[in-house]
Amino acid sequence: MNCRQTELRAIAYLDGKLGRKAAEAVERHLAGCATCAEQLHGISEVSSLLQGWEPVQPSASFNARLERRILAEPATAAAWWERPSLWLQMHPFGKPALAGALLGMMLFIASEVMFFAALFAAYFNVRGTAQVFPPEGTEFIDPIGLPIIVTAILLTSSLTMQWATSRIRTGDRRGMNIAIGATLALGVIFLFLQVYDYWILVSEDGFGIDSGVYGTLFYTMTGFHGAHVLGGVVGLSVILVRGLQGQFSRRHHVAVEAVHYYWHFVDVIWVLLFLTIYILQ
Repeated sequence: MNCRQTELRAIAYLDGKLGRKAAEAVERHLAGCATCAEQLHGISEVSSLLQGWEPVQPSASFNARLERRILAEPATAAAWWERPSLWLQMHPFGKPALAGALLGMMLFIASEVMFFAALFAAYFNVRGTAQVFPPEGTEFIDPIGLPIIVTAILLTSSLTMQWATSRIRTGDRRGMNIAIGATLALGVIFLFLQVYDYWILVSEDGFGIDSGVYGTLFYTMTGFHGAHVLGGVVGLSVILVRGLQGQFSRRHHVAVEAVHYYWHFVDVIWVLLFLTIYILQ
């Protein structure tokens, strides 16, 4: 590995896009090349960065040396400026920012909170203004049986999702993959049982979406939640495929964090739905 390759790989590492073996190759080169050690990073700082496998906030002198090195070569400067987030991380006056994907997920969850809040508001408004609720000829759905089972399944999936995130935060890829697989399986089981519950209600109890305002609200609220669970299952499938390919590490797992927050969101919404529709009678 020559000095130019070392320089580009070091930038890639700092940007979270370099594997462990490549990082070790960079470290070996820096250990034997005084020029790179002085001009590019400074051997003590690079060693702590690579061996510790943790992001560090470089010193002002380190940033100054690296900036001079970058600006001295147009090709290196171009590679650097294509990564503005990396520049903010390494610049003396910059601070690491929240990952764009994670911020986007949080904003999406915030919008979905307002969406479900509107559904809950509609339910309580109808219940509070109706003279008889549910309408005559319709009874509250019994929570004993499938509703309790699917609730337990979804709450268990929340625990396995948390386990998956905690595993990848420590660099345990295998543990993360196992936990993601378990969460995915529980999510699929939840959807299957929800569809089966719908079938029982319609075919045996004669309770459908056209069964008055109560039936409309029930199927709308639980149906939209089921659609969100389906979206989470798709996200978990993508995470599992990427995890099996070794694309996540202790430093680079923003997608896992994003799906983690989303899955906890759908779990909380279901608990509120269960309490509102099944328990609050």
